[in-house]
Amino acid sequence: MSLFRMRLARRTAKGSRQLSTVRVVPSTASRQLALPLAFVSVGPATRDPWQDWADRFAARGYSSLLLNVDDKIAREATTSQARLELLERGTSSSLALPRLCFSKRLLRDPATSSPFPPLLFAASHAALVAETYVSSHPLSALHLVSPLSAPLAHSRDPNRFPTALAEFDYEPGFPIAVMVEDGGRPGDEHRLLRDFVDDEEDDGLVRRLTGRRDEAGWERAMDWMDENGL
Repeated sequence: MSLFRMRLARRTAKGSRQLSTVRVVPSTASRQLALPLAFVSVGPATRDPWQDWADRFAARGYSSLLLNVDDKIAREATTSQARLELLERGTSSSLALPRLCFSKRLLRDPATSSPFPPLLFAASHAALVAETYVSSHPLSALHLVSPLSAPLAHSRDPNRFPTALAEFDYEPGFPIAVMVEDGGRPGDEHRLLRDFVDDEEDDGLVRRLTGRRDEAGWERAMDWMDENGL
């Protein structure tokens, strides 16, 4: 499998270089699908936790961006909201540069470009970065796995989120899946599930999926994508 890798440098106020990594996982199928996928993770990365899903999607015809945003770019900020905004900027700039490379390839091969915004995947605390991105950027869809709820972030991870966060208030305007494991702790219900999911209806924009980031979870995500024409 071929990979296109970029390391993006950002200077902090003290001048130190912090790096985020972007890897493009191209489709390995004969039929190329137009919808791009983007997977966001935050923090030190050895093997990307989304690599297995990206490989499986590649075999189905999807091209993916694996974005690992270095959380060091946000450590100098003193509030959780300021840290999220810095991480979101790292995400949006990371998404922009591969598109620039793709636009150059478009001159040689029009099939490499997509007119659609990405389907964005994120898990755990990286879901907060994805939700910050959603608030000001277009998406085709959003898929969260075991997302950390904003009001719980400070109590669950005070080192990463030093102050309390307000709840997000964006309205779903595209398909959203929230994948959670069975037996979550009381009070963990995510806003998207609490406010927008009716368990008696299966045709809402926001869907509750049961699973984790493994092969069975990928198959459930693939089913949800098929059901939504993604």
